[in-house]
Amino acid sequence: MFKKYAFSNNKIFYKGLFRLAIPMALTAFLGSSLNMVDTLMISQLGKASVAAVGSSNKVFFLMMVTLYGVYSGFGVFVSQYWGKKDMKRLQTVYMTAIMTGVFISSIVTVLSFLLPNEILKLFSDDEIVIKLGTSYLQIACFSFTISSIVFSIEMVSRSTEKVMLPLMISIFGLGTNTLLNYTLIFGHFGFKEMGVEGAAIATVISRSLQLFLYITYILMTQNKVLYIRFKNYIFEPSLFRKIYLKSFPVVLNEFFWSLGIVAIFAAYGRIGTEALASMQLFDTIVALLTVFTMGIANSSAIMIGKKIGEKKIDDAKWYAKLFIYNSIRFGFLTSILFIGIIPLIPLFLYEQGSVVIDNIQYCLLVLAGYMPFNILAATFIVGILRSGGDTTYAFLFELVTLWGYAVPMAYILVYFTSLSIPLIYLIITFELVIKDILCYIRYKSGKYLHNLVH
Repeated sequence: MFKKYAFSNNKIFYKGLFRLAIPMALTAFLGSSLNMVDTLMISQLGKASVAAVGSSNKVFFLMMVTLYGVYSGFGVFVSQYWGKKDMKRLQTVYMTAIMTGVFISSIVTVLSFLLPNEILKLFSDDEIVIKLGTSYLQIACFSFTISSIVFSIEMVSRSTEKVMLPLMISIFGLGTNTLLNYTLIFGHFGFKEMGVEGAAIATVISRSLQLFLYITYILMTQNKVLYIRFKNYIFEPSLFRKIYLKSFPVVLNEFFWSLGIVAIFAAYGRIGTEALASMQLFDTIVALLTVFTMGIANSSAIMIGKKIGEKKIDDAKWYAKLFIYNSIRFGFLTSILFIGIIPLIPLFLYEQGSVVIDNIQYCLLVLAGYMPFNILAATFIVGILRSGGDTTYAFLFELVTLWGYAVPMAYILVYFTSLSIPLIYLIITFELVIKDILCYIRYKSGKYLHNLVH
């Protein structure tokens, strides 16, 4: 039954998958490692510091996931134009993506700098958490626009199958940020101890250096995709209308998804600072352990999108089926990884106390059970539906499951029950199962495939 999915019968597919997914997973792993290093260093300053930085970073998370929606929508066109070999329109989409990202990130930067107290009060009533978070956010916000440009370059690199460049620059970013954190948070090498402010400064500097490296590489190599040639910019109203009509549901999708995740995080904050610290540390660990999830999802978007751009629709359908099979398989492997990591948690987070450690361990056990559903949902939404241009349905499924079930359920359980954090997490994460059912019905209909560039 499963022989038709084997490597021997699909060598081109699996070679393409590993060529794309492994570097992208490693890039995500390095980014998550950077967050993990930040969190572990900050955790030595106490629960209030962890909660403060975690709450502040939810602003950055909301912005970056929204930009991920922008760039995912634009990336569908980039990958299809890459398959069609239409470089002028590809670069038009690229330049439009950068301008859109800068516009959004600039707004978030201004709001974060001017209204940090108001933002942080959404997550916590603890005055110490708000004070520490304000000092962090008013510095870290200057990295937002820089990050948006870095993110847009990474999107185009991935969508045109150039995945090693983001990996190498991420390695540099991890090393730089770790060294700067160690230096500025704790006051080494002659610098004064700066605490959470030092972490914020380290973020701004390391992001700036990453952008500098990208610009240096692009100028030196004159890369045919990444080097912007303004003569390639096409003012074609029908193209822009098509881009934004297809991208807008993706942007809404990612914005409301990230807003939902932030809303659930805020619900945990109503329980207390200890709960907030627990879920911040849990989120950081999960991001580190699920890097291959987005590696598969982004690979599916690129590979299926390219096949559609080449007018090979039957190949695109078969690739979608292969990605579904492999998502479930990798989901079970990731579950085993989660279970194996649970006993190690006290070794790294012993300073946080038994309550925080127990919360994290039980939540990891819960997510281990959901991992096949988690990876499959990411593949359906990010890979199959979006690469096929079926962005409206992808948005509706996210909206129905997260805002129709998970978010209201989180607040009902927090305010009207005395259930533990792991039990609350168990109940609200069932939204993944609902999402997979809706996506599978749409996938089986075959109506998700749309050629956007022919």
